[in-house]
Amino acid sequence: MKSNVQKTDTKSNKKSLGITIGSIIILILSAVVFIFIPTMVRGAAGKELPPMGYYKNKPIEYKQGTIFTAMMNNRLQNESELTDSTYFGCLQGAFSDTVVRMAIEDEVKKSGYVVPDSAIDRIMIRYFSDENGNYSPKLYNETNDSTKVSMRKELHDELFVGQYLTDFFGDTSNYYTYGSQNMLFGIKSPSAEADFIYAMNSPVKTFDVVSFALSGYPQEEVIAYGKKNQEMFKSYDLSVITVASESEANKVLKRINNNEITFDDAVTEYSNSNYGSGKFANNFVYQMKALFVSDDDFNSVANLKNDEISNPIKTSTTYSIFRCDGAAKEADFNDAQVLGKIAYYISTNERFVIEDYFMAKAREFASAAAVEGFDTACAEYGLTKYTTDPFAINYGSNPLLTNAPENIPALIGVNNSENFLKTAFALKENEISAPVVLNDNIVVAKLVSSKTEENDIRDLFKMYFSGYASSFDQSSLRTMFVQSDDVKDNTMTVFLQNMMSNNNN
Repeated sequence: MKSNVQKTDTKSNKKSLGITIGSIIILILSAVVFIFIPTMVRGAAGKELPPMGYYKNKPIEYKQGTIFTAMMNNRLQNESELTDSTYFGCLQGAFSDTVVRMAIEDEVKKSGYVVPDSAIDRIMIRYFSDENGNYSPKLYNETNDSTKVSMRKELHDELFVGQYLTDFFGDTSNYYTYGSQNMLFGIKSPSAEADFIYAMNSPVKTFDVVSFALSGYPQEEVIAYGKKNQEMFKSYDLSVITVASESEANKVLKRINNNEITFDDAVTEYSNSNYGSGKFANNFVYQMKALFVSDDDFNSVANLKNDEISNPIKTSTTYSIFRCDGAAKEADFNDAQVLGKIAYYISTNERFVIEDYFMAKAREFASAAAVEGFDTACAEYGLTKYTTDPFAINYGSNPLLTNAPENIPALIGVNNSENFLKTAFALKENEISAPVVLNDNIVVAKLVSSKTEENDIRDLFKMYFSGYASSFDQSSLRTMFVQSDDVKDNTMTVFLQNMMSNNNN
């Protein structure tokens, strides 16, 4: 990697300092000297932001000269365009980088390791070398002392952290040529491990699949469900005033009762429109019961007479005052809006109803396919058959294993479905599976063929395996530190609070 040490201009040209101290993770961990805090991350009115979080009760802050600010700047330099989303990603990434850096420093301190001055000197000499690569006392003497002190400090810190990483991961520069088993330091990856992982790529299997999309739940089934549960889809004609606290709700109600303000004017003056701008939007019974704290509150609103106004009702984290504007209505099953509400309720609260419906259809298809043949059953049921490319089990999408087919919409995410993989890969040739729920589909598969992959790329696989293994090891180290109980991550809270503050100013 290249050092981030800044250079002071002198009368002579200088060569840049190149330092290689082990794992590629150093690139992530190294702090840069140049510090920049963008205006958009400062609090409203230029106030300092609160800590992004803590590591062992030590605040991680976005201030001049902190490790976090250096890490953040490092990430920002790699962003060609900043949006709220990418900026938050940089905040979270820089927070994790900082935690890892602090944790490694703690570990090295506990070991008692001290960076030898001679190690720093060896690297410093490279910086003060002439065009022939020879050490130049002249260049050294022309550089001011403060710059040299700063260089030594940064080199010390990088070597301090680098020692930990080298001990664990060794020098990754020759991984692809020699493999980790030939390293002097670092976690070793035996050649037998590569053979074991490679073997996971076999057998590869090809399947015919059909799917029943849950989104195709028939309207007649929606109507049947609605008629069976008619009371849930009864709607009330209400207006609402919603405020933050019970005391404010009581104040508004008192003004209305004293004829100091009308209900409609109170909507304009006080209501936050959480549940509609005047007219109550969540007016179906199932919505009201989910919103109100108790059945008594629901009944008190449901029993209002025309133009009658309720006492304050707790609605989630707010308080609301309701006015009855007309009689309640039974569900109209010819009304598209009502049917849409019923369908939404089923899909979010009673999904098993939809799954059970299509499971029954899929079982019928599987039975027909077993007797008549897969293609004949597809034609009979109006289903499109898809045939996968050959693939092996790759639960969790390991990059070293064969990827599942991505050209079949119903199989998107299949590598994260333990149930589907177990069901499909247990099939015998031409055997048809039981239906399986896969995301928003019910899938039926038939095994077309199975074969063992040839070993023609085994040597190439083994050559690259060590690099991947090291990457997995480094990722595990990072996860261990970042998810430690010693860490408190406030990046989301700080980011949202700052956005709201800036929007209000």
